[in-house]
This record gives sequence, C-alpha cells and structure tokens, in this order.
Amino acid sequence: MMAKAKIMVVEDEGVVAKSIESMLKSLGYDVISIVAYGEEAIAQAAETHPDLVLMDIVLKGIVDGIEAAEKIQSQFDIPVVYLTAYANSAIFQRAKMTEPYGYMLKPFGEKALDTTIEMALYKHEMAKALQESEEKYRLVVENLHEGIWVIDKDAYTTYVNPRMAEMLGYTVDEMQGELLFSFMDKSGLENCERNWERRKDGIKEHYDFEFLRKDGTRIYTSLETAPITDDDGNYIGAIAGVMDITERKMMEEALRESEERYHLLFNSGNDAVFVHEVTTGGMLGKIIEVNDVACQKFGYTREELLKLSYLDLVAPEKLKEVPALKEKLYDEKCILFDIDAVTKDGKKVPFEISTHLFHLQGQPTAMSILRDITERKKAEEALRESEKKYRLVVENLHEGIWVIDKDARTTFVNPRMAEMLGYTVDEMQGKLLFSFMDSRGLETCKSNLERRKQGVKEQHDFEFLRKDGTSIYTSLETAPITDDDGNYIGAI
Repeated sequence: MMAKAKIMVVEDEGVVAKSIESMLKSLGYDVISIVAYGEEAIAQAAETHPDLVLMDIVLKGIVDGIEAAEKIQSQFDIPVVYLTAYANSAIFQRAKMTEPYGYMLKPFGEKALDTTIEMALYKHEMAKALQESEEKYRLVVENLHEGIWVIDKDAYTTYVNPRMAEMLGYTVDEMQGELLFSFMDKSGLENCERNWERRKDGIKEHYDFEFLRKDGTRIYTSLETAPITDDDGNYIGAIAGVMDITERKMMEEALRESEERYHLLFNSGNDAVFVHEVTTGGMLGKIIEVNDVACQKFGYTREELLKLSYLDLVAPEKLKEVPALKEKLYDEKCILFDIDAVTKDGKKVPFEISTHLFHLQGQPTAMSILRDITERKKAEEALRESEKKYRLVVENLHEGIWVIDKDARTTFVNPRMAEMLGYTVDEMQGKLLFSFMDSRGLETCKSNLERRKQGVKEQHDFEFLRKDGTSIYTSLETAPITDDDGNYIGAI
C-alpha cells in the first residue's frame, strides 16, 4: 500500500503541537518534524521536503507563519495549510494573498484535519499535472486519490492505477489480467453482471458498489462507469472511476442507528449538510436543518435557508432532473448524484450529493451531504483538453515517434513511424525493437540501450529494416524514460 503523506507541523505551542501530531499519526500520516519558528520551518522544508506543511500563522520570532509559508511554497513547491485561532479579517486577507491550500480555525477534529489535508494534497497534485506533458498526465492518473479500473470485453482487468490496487489491498501486478468478478461476493456478482450488460448497451452510470479486499474485508465504493467502444461503435470494454466511500457509509449507518451520533457528526467535515422533512408520499419536504458549511457555500444565513425549498437552490436548467431523482430516492432510499446548484449571488456550483432516508425522533427524514466538486470538474476538463491536444500533435507529426518499455518492447508508435517501416500501428505494437534491424544493427542497438539505462540522451543515425526487407536510414533523437525515483522504465 502507498505510504501516507509526510507532514511538517509548525506550531509554537507545545501542547497544541503534540495534539496535532497525535491526530496525524492516528490518521496514518508520517510526521517528519515539529518546529516552532518560521526560520526553522524554512530550513527544515529545504532539508526534509515534506509533502505538506501545517503552519500556525502567529509564530514567535522574526519570521511569522505567513512569511514562512510564502517562502516554502515559492521555493520548494510544498503545499501549506494554515492553522490559526484568529479569525481576524486583516490576518485572513494577508494569509489569502499567499494562496494556501487550506485554512483551519482551531480547535478542529481528526476528520476535518484529514479532509483538509487530503484536499490540499489533491489540489496540489492536480495543479502540477495541468502544467505537464502527456507523460505527466499519465503520472497524474496513476496518483489520483480516486481509483481507475479498466476491463476488456470479457471483463478481464487491463489496467488499474496504484490507488485502485491500494484500495483493495493488492499490487497493480496482482490485479492485472484478473476477472472483475473475482473481487466481489455472490450478491455483488449478480449485480455486476447486470451492470456489465448495460455497459454493453452503451449505458453510462453512477452508482455505489461493494468489493472484497484481498484480506476478505469489504470496501464500499462510488463508481462512475462508462463503456469503451472501437471506431465502429463496438463494445470492447469499460472504464470506472472508483472512490472509496467506506467512511461515508459507516457514517450513514451510524446516523441511522443513533440520533445522538447524528448530532455529533452533523457539523464535522467540510461538506454542506441539509436535513429535510419527508412527506407522506415519500417526497422531500421543507428544509429543517443545515450545517455551517451549507451557509458558507450558498451565501445564506441559517434562517434564510430554512425558509427556502431545496428546489430554490437547484440550477434552473437542472430542475428537469429532479423528478427522476426523487423517484430513485423513494425506491432505493439512498442515492448519489451530481447536480449544479445556485448560490445566493447567482453563482453556479457543481456538487456531488449523497441523499439518504432515515428516521429522526421517529419521523421520516432525509439528509443530503453536498460536496463541492468545482476543482475536480475543472481539473478533469483541463486534463481532457491537454490529452486531446497532445494526441493530435503526436499522431500528426511528420517525424516518427517510437516508445519502448524497459524490456525493449514497443509500447507506442505514431502513424508516421509505422508508415516509415511499412507496417500498421497495430502490427508494431508489442514487438521487440530488435526485430526491426539486422544483426549488425542489433549489436549497435544493444550498446545504445545500455547508455539509455545510464540516463544518456543521444542523437545518431541508424539503419532499420522495413517490412518488405529493404533498408531505411534514419536520424534518431533518443532519451530515457524514468519513474519518480529515477529508475529506467523505457526509452523514446
């Protein structure tokens, strides 16, 4: 499983620092240092390179938390989350100018801390991904907080990212080539087969699903699924974005079982929460309670929100979706969906909403948890545009592009490269690089690959053999491909 993030805590109150360290360790994070001064924080960041810094704004010494945060983010590209007991407007405005990745008012609990850290790390990761090439786009996919799972037309796994494997307790290699159905129980198998048939019919869906981990425990997930088709529209597989919602399911179960626990959890976390009456016909009635985050997200006071209908908050063009959602809620009792809402000032905000029915003090009630997914939507759209532009450029270059893995097998060629050698792209895919040259070229190529493994980039001429046996003389610009740890994984 992937290690939790390394966190540096900058806090000049010893008791507070120890409390934060205890919460972080309980959440599984690696606390690499605790410092009390801004100068020391900058030095420690340069030496240890933490994944995230939790920074108290008001520090003793020459350099305060805001100045230290600005230097750490600008010099080392390390995300900073501010911690403060002060809600002073002037301090907040000054802190906001440094563009932190989060801002938490003391005191706070574990769940709020965990959510803020995860969101800060996610936002930082996506910001870097948008500035990089297709290679870095691939790295982003493999480091998403959400799992990615791809199957072929026979339901065999063709790709999972590390997060997906981690969620189920496997390595990526262990999941590769395995049947999708081997990761669920009998009940899940029946549901999965029905869902799979809908993928074959071209249907995209968003629903919850229960998988089995390697150790036999259960994990509850939210799936965004879609079919994959070839150029003729034939079904060739499916892809799913997978989010671990085990914690949310546990919270929902707790809410159903205990009214007191419901009140305890109601104002925790960073998501907006609405509680509705349910009419005798099973439809949502008036809003009877909201949490502080709901007021902040929508720009209303609590009193103003309690006078509104939930329909007043739905974007007008999305109102047509409401009847179907109400029917689904009535039938399934718990649903998850995305919809655009409108704030008091008219701003449209996309939310992921989990709504479930339960009994509160003996009365049928509904609770909706709204998560702002604005950043996720922007990131997904930017990544789609980036990948589209990259593919258009590569596939229309006049030069050939050839990528091999660490074993010298072809993982990618563009149409121009295949055309130069007289093959189709599919014919070259997966073939050894050495199969496109004579014995003399083979010796030279092996020597060149050894230099690639040493990290050497080169420009040289080389003679390949076409499919028809004739020779083609080429000029190559070659470079190694490495992973995040600098290990050789191929060449281009």
